[in-house]
Amino acid sequence: MKSFKDDYKITTVQVVTTREGKSPVLTDTTLDLTAYRYEIFSYDQVTDPVASLNITGGTPGETFYILVKSNGDHVPWGANIEWPSDMPPMYSTSGKYDLYHFVCITSTKYLGNYVYNYSV
Repeated sequence: MKSFKDDYKITTVQVVTTREGKSPVLTDTTLDLTAYRYEIFSYDQVTDPVASLNITGGTPGETFYILVKSNGDHVPWGANIEWPSDMPPMYSTSGKYDLYHFVCITSTKYLGNYVYNYSV
């Protein structure tokens, strides 16, 4: 009689970081996910603007958010981020908030989606 193990190869999956909470306002232009355990990363483009936002250090399968207080100007995103229909995100008028949701596909590729123009 064959056992379950004979028919199916058992593999070890990579552990996805459990993320929780919201970060204080960050000022790093590169968000290294290995350095933080937050689920929501916060940026304030009005008082502490960054020239660009890049993401590194993700584990395939993990999700996280970036909340940006807009200064009314476009935030350049890293080349390793893919947006729906290859359309870069919209941004809000100064003082409003934009929320970006990301899924790590590979250690160097992220899928992003967004909603914008929140009052928080």
